[in-house]
Amino acid sequence: MGRCGCCSGGTGDLCNLRLSKTQRWDLLFFCIPFVLYAVNQQIKYEVTVPLLGYLLRCHFNDYLGGIAFAAYLNLVISFSRWPHLRLHTPLQFAAAGLLCGLVWEGITPLFLSSSTGDWLDVAAYVLGMLTYWLLWARREEKQAV
Repeated sequence: MGRCGCCSGGTGDLCNLRLSKTQRWDLLFFCIPFVLYAVNQQIKYEVTVPLLGYLLRCHFNDYLGGIAFAAYLNLVISFSRWPHLRLHTPLQFAAAGLLCGLVWEGITPLFLSSSTGDWLDVAAYVLGMLTYWLLWARREEKQAV
C-alpha cells in the first residue's frame, strides 16, 4: 500500500503523483481564490464603504473565479498530452476570460431561470484571468534572474 494507505504502490497510483513547480503554482492559485471567496461570503454585507461594499457583493467573487479558472485551465492542460498549449499571453487569458464570461453571463441565464447576466461580471472574469497572468509573468521574471 502507498503511504496514505489507499494505494497499491503501482506507477499509476495517485499517491505517486509528482507535481512540477508549475503545477504546484497552478494548484495554489486554484485554491487561494476559494479561501478568499469564503472570507468574502462572511464579510461582504458588513462592509459599509459604498463602492467597496458594492464590488465585494457584486463582482469580487467573479474576479476570483477568473483567477481560479485560469489556474485550473493551465493545470488541466499541463496534465494533458499537449502541455505546450498552456495559456501564456495576455491575449490568451483575456480571450479565455471573455469566452467564459459570455457563456456564464450571456448563455447560462437563457437556460437557468435563477441566473442573471451582468456584463460587469464578464469584465471581472477577464480581470481575474489577467491578474493570474500578471502574477505568472512576475514569477517567471524572478526565476529568470
